[in-house]
Amino acid sequence: MVEMHEMVPGKRFDRYHELGRHTFGEKLGLYIVVPQQLVVKVDVNMVYMVTGGKSLKKFHETVCGSCNYSTIAWAASIHKGVQKGVEYSYPASRRAGKFFDFFTALGEVAFVYAGHNVVLEIQATIPSTIEKPQKAHVERMFGNQVQDNILLSLEKPAWLIAAANMFVVIHVIGNYQIYAMPVFDMIKTMLVKTLRFKPSFWLRFTSRNI
Repeated sequence: MVEMHEMVPGKRFDRYHELGRHTFGEKLGLYIVVPQQLVVKVDVNMVYMVTGGKSLKKFHETVCGSCNYSTIAWAASIHKGVQKGVEYSYPASRRAGKFFDFFTALGEVAFVYAGHNVVLEIQATIPSTIEKPQKAHVERMFGNQVQDNILLSLEKPAWLIAAANMFVVIHVIGNYQIYAMPVFDMIKTMLVKTLRFKPSFWLRFTSRNI
């Protein structure tokens, strides 16, 4: 993709849909590229918003658990600490729920599996003895009560969990802008070229806020 950016002398493909139109034709290129691009970017940003909200709520609970947090109470509640009597069955009891739980679990495994290439380095930072090898720490499990974001399931040390959740919030705020930029650009292009709006700061400001 990097090589294709300037593969035509004197021309730059600054957008995916421009490269798609060059490759597949004016109309077909748009039909192939734009729907997929929008689905991915909008969905990713939805995940970022939910993740950021959950992390803000966890930060607030960790730092000030007794305070009133009604402003972020919409975020999903979490279970506290490592569960006793851990179970590894599906959380749902009905067949339809178990069906969806199965595919949710596959998605979670696929998402988290990128950590396998540094697992030994992670374990190397954990002290161990013959009586208590470090794998005992790694194998501490939450069973079917674990959250999709593991930071929501951890409790101690409180200062570290609070800091980590704030770093998640900062991370998703930055990444949101990156994934949202092409979507905003498409909206602005449509407003200017199709609806004949004059390009300006206020057009961008208003359309993005809406």
